[in-house]
Amino acid sequence: MKFVQVQSSTIDAVKHEGQTLTVRFTSGAEYEYQGIGSVQFYEFLAAPSQGKYFAEHFKHLPFKRIR
Repeated sequence: MKFVQVQSSTIDAVKHEGQTLTVRFTSGAEYEYQGIGSVQFYEFLAAPSQGKYFAEHFKHLPFKRIR
């Protein structure tokens, strides 16, 4: 899947492959989060605020910086 741009002051774009969510922040840094299913990914995209959803559901998860 290609990156999908989101409307957020902190998150630039996201992509989801398998159980991996990759988040590109407006700073240019990219992080991978594991264990994110399709349903949760689409809930994230549909959220009124992707930044708030990210903070509440993903920020606490283990991650790996990739860029």
